[in-house]
Amino acid sequence: MAGYALHRAGANRSKRIERLLSPLLAVFMVGLFFYLSFSFADRLQPGEQLITSDSLEEAQETKAIIPLGSYAVLDNVYAFGYYKSDQWDGSDVLVRVQVTGEEAFLESYEPYIAGNGLFFNHSRVEFEEAYEKEWRAPAQEAESRLLNGGSLELDGVTIEAEQTE
Repeated sequence: MAGYALHRAGANRSKRIERLLSPLLAVFMVGLFFYLSFSFADRLQPGEQLITSDSLEEAQETKAIIPLGSYAVLDNVYAFGYYKSDQWDGSDVLVRVQVTGEEAFLESYEPYIAGNGLFFNHSRVEFEEAYEKEWRAPAQEAESRLLNGGSLELDGVTIEAEQTE
């Protein structure tokens, strides 16, 4: 459509102006393509996990994600869960948080998914903030069960802990 308008503008003027403006149109269209593809799509690297409301999928190769709903990407570092060294009642504890329920995780912890928006999509989970605000207090309340080999089930996650020296 822009090319036709450029042609119509050139029909009334010289063909020289049309020839000069057509490369500018091409550069503009390439720039628009890259802007849209990088702004509205996310990239999933090999080993990263994609959480959607109905699945948890690990990427085998780099691929683009065009988000049509809520999703989050777990970086490679969190493939086996989020680990946090903490202190409970003066004891050093290693806490592990594992995503176990995709739909519940997306619904319950949406505020901790950074970048899941309309004009910018690079959804990564802010585990540190979620741990401090959502998971730490319930885990400390269940301290004796967790330190004796048990686990704690919360919305979409399972928490385990072990005492370190």
